[in-house]
Amino acid sequence: MIDGFVLAGGQSRRMGQNKAAMLLGGRTLVDRAAETLGSISDKVYVVGNITGETISLPIIQDHPFKSNSRGSIVGLYTALVNAKTDWIAVLACDLPFITSELMTRMVDILRHDVTPQVIAVDAIFAEQPDGRIQPLCGLYRRISSLPAIKNMLSDGDWRLQRLRERSK
Repeated sequence: MIDGFVLAGGQSRRMGQNKAAMLLGGRTLVDRAAETLGSISDKVYVVGNITGETISLPIIQDHPFKSNSRGSIVGLYTALVNAKTDWIAVLACDLPFITSELMTRMVDILRHDVTPQVIAVDAIFAEQPDGRIQPLCGLYRRISSLPAIKNMLSDGDWRLQRLRERSK
């Protein structure tokens, strides 16, 4: 079983408005991401310092790791801290074109690579056509990802693009 976490925090500077409540095709970005995660997760949560007036899912406020910590890494850390399963799926709400098929494919890769005796990976990320990873669309093994992300936060390294270097 995999818990799903929609990352909906941040200041929405690039979007210019509350991204959690933004509509695309008549649906909020949070609802779209939650539906996508629902294809692989029994439980889906929303992570971010947001209000619940437009969100019907359980909301988890960003973990107050440090007053100067910022960015998506805090949302990912919050998801890992609150996870009840060995693996979690995360999807940022501002990635509305990620499909259920992609998430299912990542779970299939995970199940293929994991046997009772061997766990071959700590995280599975989506990769963009230009080769950059998209860490806000991925699967994370809680037991190994949580310490790696905690160390990044402690080091003041908030760049999730560097997460690949700290994962296998």
